Amino acid sequence: MPNRILAVAAKNQSVIDGLGGETGIGLTGKPIAALHEDMKLSLVEFVSFQNAQAHAFASGRITQEESTTVYRALGGEGFGGDWPKATSLAMKITITTLMGQLI
Repeated sequence: MPNRILAVAAKNQSVIDGLGGETGIGLTGKPIAALHEDMKLSLVEFVSFQNAQAHAFASGRITQEESTTVYRALGGEGFGGDWPKATSLAMKITITTLMGQLI
């Protein structure tokens, strides 16, 4: 089974690119890059998101590969005060949307 998390993140990246990339203006009129600030990750969210992805994997809702994708995008075991720098805006959107469905 293909990794659905990566597939949705790729679609989200395509939408971002279609709006001019992170330097573009989003549908709300705000710069797309402002979403990074709007999507800051708190410690409570980090713990909730990691617990939700672990439970989703244990219950068979997502695959091990998908669970690992979310785990790594969140920064693994250690919370660094926000999303890791390597986590793209498209992935942040994807994971945040997924968590809305899982929690």
